[in-house]
Amino acid sequence: MQNFAIQVLKEQELDILIELIKEFALHEIMQDEIKCNKENLYHSIFKTKVAKAFLLKENNKTIGYMIYFYTFSSFLGANGIYLEDIYLKKEYRNKGYGKQVFKF
Repeated sequence: MQNFAIQVLKEQELDILIELIKEFALHEIMQDEIKCNKENLYHSIFKTKVAKAFLLKENNKTIGYMIYFYTFSSFLGANGIYLEDIYLKKEYRNKGYGKQVFKF
């Protein structure tokens, strides 16, 4: 059985996250839309903390990522979260990892 883990992104892993974002953009045929860089990811995730980022791992090997941020609905008067990205490398899909991310 595979060991799946969701781990909080560390500052020294920003380059890994950027590569995964680029892979996701390529998968979505949106590589021309990528504007983020290490500096603005650092600012948003670690400095202002407006977004949360996690690496998805199987047996300690990075296989994907997820990013979310908090929202607020004035109509509902309640907060929530918006899952911006959930990405798994192709060979790790259909293993139930996405369901585990949503349970998380």
